[in-house]
Amino acid sequence: MKDSPWLLFLAAASIALLGASDARGGLSPEDRKHLLSGKLTVVRKTSELPPKMKAAFATLVKQPAFKMAEPEQPFQVGDDIAPGPPLPVRRLVFAAFDETACFVHYERGGVAHLYYVVAFGLEKGKDPVFRSGTRVDGRFEDLSTLREAVAAGKLHENVGDFW
Repeated sequence: MKDSPWLLFLAAASIALLGASDARGGLSPEDRKHLLSGKLTVVRKTSELPPKMKAAFATLVKQPAFKMAEPEQPFQVGDDIAPGPPLPVRRLVFAAFDETACFVHYERGGVAHLYYVVAFGLEKGKDPVFRSGTRVDGRFEDLSTLREAVAAGKLHENVGDFW
C-alpha cells in the first residue's frame, strides 16, 4: 500500500493534539514539584485567603464576585435547587500557599459532585495568575494526603475550562 500524504498529516496532527492536551491537563510538572517540596501554610477558611486570591479565583470560574462556602457549610451539591437563598456551587476543602504559589482544593456541585485542585502563581505586588489545575478522584482531608496523591501520579485529568 502506498503512503498517503493524508495519513502522514493525520498522524502528525494526532501527535500534536496529544501533546497539547497533555500541556493543558492536570497540574503542571512545576506545580506538582512545588506542592511536594514546598513548605506551605494551610488555611481552612475562605476568609483566610487574600482578597486578590479570591478575585483571581472568581475570574477563573467566571464569577462576578468570589462565592465559595466554608468547609462544613451547606453548598449547592446537586442540580436540584432548594427553596431559599441560593447557595454557592463550590465549597473550600483547604488551601495551601507560600510566597510564590497558592493551591486551592475545593468541591463543586451541580449535575455531578466533583473535586478539584487549582494552582496560582503569586508574586509580591502583582495579581495571582492561574497556572494549572486538575479534577481529582475525591476529597483530600489534608495536605499530606494531597501530596501522597501527587506523588502517586493521581492528579492528571484534563478538565478543559470547567472549574
